[in-house]
Amino acid sequence: MRSAPIRLLAIGLLLSVASPVQPGGNQWTSLLPDSLAAVATRFIDQGKCPCRCGNYLPGSTRAPTCFGCSVGKAEVSRVAEGLAAGIPRGDVLLVLSEPVLINVFADYADAGLRETWQRVARIAAENGLHRIVLRTPARTEAARRAVAIGEFARTRGRFFDMQRVLIDHDGPWDVRTLVALVERVGLSPRAAKRYVKAADVSAQVNKDRQHAALAGIASYPTVEIENTIVENSDDALRRKIRRVLYEDSM
Repeated sequence: MRSAPIRLLAIGLLLSVASPVQPGGNQWTSLLPDSLAAVATRFIDQGKCPCRCGNYLPGSTRAPTCFGCSVGKAEVSRVAEGLAAGIPRGDVLLVLSEPVLINVFADYADAGLRETWQRVARIAAENGLHRIVLRTPARTEAARRAVAIGEFARTRGRFFDMQRVLIDHDGPWDVRTLVALVERVGLSPRAAKRYVKAADVSAQVNKDRQHAALAGIASYPTVEIENTIVENSDDALRRKIRRVLYEDSM
């Protein structure tokens, strides 16, 4: 079974997590208590960024690390926010070893994103999968502000909650409206406004644009599974996911 080494590594890391580890102390784990920051850092250290940059995940103690693209950030946020929410450590770690990565390329304001996201999430859940990443090219200033709002929430450990709010939001997308949305996840609009004014999400946005261009993506939303564009339909998504899972089991 091709994925057996990864799963064995995951089990080994889980069993060894009680051994002494220095607290994480970086931007990705700083909100966690020292004991959980140490666990998160150990988990983060176990793999490389799925964006294919060849570097370790953001926040890893191993070098070189990914600068913090949307894919790497999503992996790390799943660890940090999962542990903070009390999800069992074994469940958090096993998500990192899932063989299917699903990218949804779209901006928050794109028509059809909510429907696409819900479809992908539903079909992923049918197969016990969790690694879905929104890749935002931020084709307008409003879209860039929405990305910044998501990143603000990430710094407070609430990225996935904020992402759901933004996906469900029908507009408008002006600064005042966007910063007010953070109250829905228990955050401060005033702090969000300060963050958005100073935020620079260019590196993250540019990486998403580069990956979209390399994949030949010309319309949004577009779904990509394991580096292959997939038709945005239930049947096509199910077929591709099951094919990847079958190949992974060989």
